[in-house]
Amino acid sequence: MPMPQRAYVTNRTDEVFAAAHALADQLGHEDTTPLHLTLGMLLEEGNMAAQIILYSCRVPRVTLQQELTARVPAPGTPRPPRDAPMWSASDEQMLAMAAAEARELGDEHLGCEHLLLAFLRDSATGPGEVLAGHGVSVERVQRDVRRIHDGTMVWAGPAT
Repeated sequence: MPMPQRAYVTNRTDEVFAAAHALADQLGHEDTTPLHLTLGMLLEEGNMAAQIILYSCRVPRVTLQQELTARVPAPGTPRPPRDAPMWSASDEQMLAMAAAEARELGDEHLGCEHLLLAFLRDSATGPGEVLAGHGVSVERVQRDVRRIHDGTMVWAGPAT
């Protein structure tokens, strides 16, 4: 079920948030976290963040999924899927962090790449720590995003 549309959030980012909410519900977690969102990015494989992590930085998908999943809190009682997912306070916080990254890059819309940058900048997030262990840095992701935007780097295709 898609998230309510926001004019400044890309469709792929909406899909990633919906996947993160579905995962949190399935695991019985009260809220979505950067871990849920990063796992959602890997599921919705066409987004720029997944492309950069898997292709440019060459982090193996299975390894990354295992390392992120190992940090997800223990499952609770699964909740039934919501009729209509709503943006939560933690979603708003993650969007605000991503908005700062988008502004720094001069981007008008929030994409998964901005969320990835926000998670990398905050080493307290599980994804930031896991990805840093694979050599993924803010500087490298910013460079790749700029290269994709200016056409000097081409997406490799759907991440596998």
